[in-house]
Amino acid sequence: VLGAAALSGNITLCKMLLEAGADPNTKTPNGMTPLMVACNKSAASPLHASFAITLVDQCERADRPKLEVDARRSDGSTPLMAAAMAGQLKVVQRLVDAGADGSAKDNDGDGIKEYARIGCQQRKRGQPLDDSDEEFIQAVSKTLA
Repeated sequence: VLGAAALSGNITLCKMLLEAGADPNTKTPNGMTPLMVACNKSAASPLHASFAITLVDQCERADRPKLEVDARRSDGSTPLMAAAMAGQLKVVQRLVDAGADGSAKDNDGDGIKEYARIGCQQRKRGQPLDDSDEEFIQAVSKTLA
């Protein structure tokens, strides 16, 4: 059910479910944790970025299960990679603050910086990257340092 809340970006439901004891690491039928869902959807919706941050914040409480911030999809990608690809620097920073591994690589050997660049390229739809894109990629790199 928490996966459905992540899919819709419903922060209130997220808090209620966690309060009721929902496991934040339960995977959806396609193998994604709620955090992965929110990070993947955050490119299209600031609400999903807020959901991801709220989920991390809520799971840091002592009475909650530990959130697996480095959970991996079958391709080896992590929520941190998804947030970087989505262009969500605040989510990237929050995940790093929560202990996400900034040196992680996916099954193809791509890391967080590559995901940030790929996301910028996708948003440009074939147009060359500009200074703001390069600034974002550098900001992601600095967050990981």
